Amino acid sequence: MKSEEIVMIYGSDSDLMTTKLLEHIDLASHLSKESHIVLKPNLVVARPAEGGATTHPEIVEAIIKYFTQRDFKNISIVESSWVGDSTERAFKVHGYDNFAKKYGVKLVDVKKDNYLKIDLEGYRVEMSETIMEADFLISLPVLKGHCQTTMTCALKNMKGC
Repeated sequence: MKSEEIVMIYGSDSDLMTTKLLEHIDLASHLSKESHIVLKPNLVVARPAEGGATTHPEIVEAIIKYFTQRDFKNISIVESSWVGDSTERAFKVHGYDNFAKKYGVKLVDVKKDNYLKIDLEGYRVEMSETIMEADFLISLPVLKGHCQTTMTCALKNMKGC
């Protein structure tokens, strides 16, 4: 895997495109089969991904299949919907509860997770224990406009941790 390489794939089959990207970087060869892999989608609201606010479940499922087909078994989907909405409901709307049954992945609602207190340059920050103890974290942000940050991307997606 070359860190300076940018790979672009075009098309409309998100499952196939996601799998091709993961195969191209040969991600599985860089991890131990015992690694705890955490997928951090953006499920800010319990509404279908077609509305543009949330990570498309086909991408999440493609990543899960990529790892489970290579005998990785310790995979979690970790998220916290925004204040006023239900992460559990968002998991159901996007079919993640079905992924949990089908592939044996864990669903973790950060709102109900244990937190680790971390001192960061004079600021006390609370972080999800599941996120902090993961061996490998895959952030799956959605690029969109935002009232506070103008645009959301990878960093904004981590706010839910």
